[in-house]
Amino acid sequence: MLRNSLRSFALHALVLAASGFLYSGCRDPISFAIVLTLAMAGYAALAFAYLKPLRSPVLNLLSVSPVSLVGSLMGAWLWHRPGGLGFQWLFFMGYNLQGYAITEVFRFELDPERVYWSFILPSLFLWIGLQVKVWRQTRPAPT
Repeated sequence: MLRNSLRSFALHALVLAASGFLYSGCRDPISFAIVLTLAMAGYAALAFAYLKPLRSPVLNLLSVSPVSLVGSLMGAWLWHRPGGLGFQWLFFMGYNLQGYAITEVFRFELDPERVYWSFILPSLFLWIGLQVKVWRQTRPAPT
């Protein structure tokens, strides 16, 4: 489980770096939506390729959840600090770039109430990739 957790952080950093680079060239909501979709697919594909399935779906979820736990704790701590969307909120958005992309796609204000929940997306898509790997390994061979 620890191996998956550590690899999940590495995969998160990789997706953040790639999507940050791609977001820098985005100018309209459609391009942000495309990059956001690619980032979420990247989480799933990298989890499929580099994470090891555990004994159950719950253990798989627990093994990738530290990525989102850090995002959640960071967001909760920064949300309750004075300054609202001050400089400190940029740290959360840097760790959760998908929140920024969602605000661009749906054209709403970049505020904590609307983007805080985005912390769950990395772990959710890492878990989906891991579950697809389990499904592929356990499905019966075609006849």
